Amino acid sequence: EGDKMTDLRDNQTYKLITIGGTRWTDSNIKFKPTKGFYCEDGEGEDVCAKYGVFYSYGAAQSACPSGWRLPTQAEVEAADAVQPHEWWTIGGRFKLDESGNATEYGLSDGQGYIWIVQNDSYSSWRVKDYSGDDKEHAFQKSEGPRAYNVRCVQGE
Repeated sequence: EGDKMTDLRDNQTYKLITIGGTRWTDSNIKFKPTKGFYCEDGEGEDVCAKYGVFYSYGAAQSACPSGWRLPTQAEVEAADAVQPHEWWTIGGRFKLDESGNATEYGLSDGQGYIWIVQNDSYSSWRVKDYSGDDKEHAFQKSEGPRAYNVRCVQGE
């Protein structure tokens, strides 16, 4: 409703923003499914409280509530053209082993990732924010199993 959406699965409320006719959650999703999500870094800290939940690609497919979905490459490009660099969350990522167990959490101060609707070439969007003016936004394929954040757009 209006400029907010409440996820009825866990009662989390998200501010909404419209970009190029597409409604986005203004922050990463925090819904925790039964499996395929990761929150605890290697030192026992809950990084999801700060950055949103990290999902395997399979779990990301159902991370958005009913009526919402992962963004397409075109929707991310439209958002990136108008939103400031700081709008994208620099929350890092989890590396996973072949069994789906988290083996490493890292890059929380340097890179952020969200899953997108996979096309022929890409499955994620990376925002890189190293010191100085070295800022990069790019689509990429994941190299090995990973867990990234999800930001949802309205639509089925």
